[in-house]
Amino acid sequence: MPSRPSPDTVADLYEAAIDDDRWPDFCKLIGKAAGIEDIAVWLTEDGRITEFSVVDTWRALQQSYSEYFSRIDPWAASIKRAPSERVMLGYEHMREDELLKTEFYNDFARPGGMFRPMGMRLQLAPGTFATIGSDLPAAKRRFEESDKPRFQTLMPYVRNALKLRLRVNRQAHRIEAAMLDLLAFGVILCDAVGQVSFANVAAETLVRRGAGITLGRGIVKALLPAEGRILSALVKDAASGGPGGAMCLSGGETGPTIALVTPLARRPDGDRGVGYAMLSLRPAWDGPAFDEAMLERLFGLSPAQAQIALALFNGQSPEEIATERGVRITTLRSHLAEIFLRTGAETQRDLMRLLGTLPPLRQRGSLP
Repeated sequence: MPSRPSPDTVADLYEAAIDDDRWPDFCKLIGKAAGIEDIAVWLTEDGRITEFSVVDTWRALQQSYSEYFSRIDPWAASIKRAPSERVMLGYEHMREDELLKTEFYNDFARPGGMFRPMGMRLQLAPGTFATIGSDLPAAKRRFEESDKPRFQTLMPYVRNALKLRLRVNRQAHRIEAAMLDLLAFGVILCDAVGQVSFANVAAETLVRRGAGITLGRGIVKALLPAEGRILSALVKDAASGGPGGAMCLSGGETGPTIALVTPLARRPDGDRGVGYAMLSLRPAWDGPAFDEAMLERLFGLSPAQAQIALALFNGQSPEEIATERGVRITTLRSHLAEIFLRTGAETQRDLMRLLGTLPPLRQRGSLP
């Protein structure tokens, strides 16, 4: 039987599990202790992937796996039915001659150099699991039964480290959720396909009032199909590292709703799955989180520049603003250039994203 991991190895696993800066190395520590180069760890809550720690060679595969291939992965489907905490090889999940015929293998596993993985699934909490997978590139030796014990020996330590990470993250999430519930505008956090991980009180109130958006089955969608296509594109763009954007949603009781879709801050290692987007929602009739005087004080804008910035945030185009102010579009664009310079924004989308981070606190009792 393989020996237990050293105290230093166990300490490194715990440190990497709770330190976000070291979390990308968590998989590498498992691999080093087991003598395996290619390791991936991903966590799921209620069937949705929440985060990854993967070796560099597999990092580029995270997004496509999260968005599509996880749903047709025969290994992952089988491991969900397998006995808890049992190390298994790929052919125990699916015959290898059958695997070669699948879309999953030909479009995902083979390009990634995967053929006979070895892995297991650990339950961390009700509805929350960790999957640990490893593979040898197809051109090298394949895993055999004799490889299982060295992997199995590590798993109790890996499970306990991940349980600690889960507790730490949930405590942080409770604090963040409480802060977001204080905001006067709606906030929805979701992944690239619109799967919602959080919606604050103001957002849920807007949804109940028919603000052009729904959270049915945990997916954020616009009520109108045409608006839904635009919203989905903005969410996917922002969650994938793009700038996102803004749109106006047709509403019911609340009237039109302004939706600003922005990317959440992502660490350089990009370990948080495919990333997340934030939707900021407010009724079109409701004032923004600031006024002209505040913009003048914060960024040193002139009164005219502050009025233009506010008009842009309220959904007017540069051409509409120029017409309303009775100036040429070239003059308006000169004002815009100066606004960008003083605020540090590079584009109109950057400016809208910046202004969207200036929220007021919700007045106590202001929501039903």
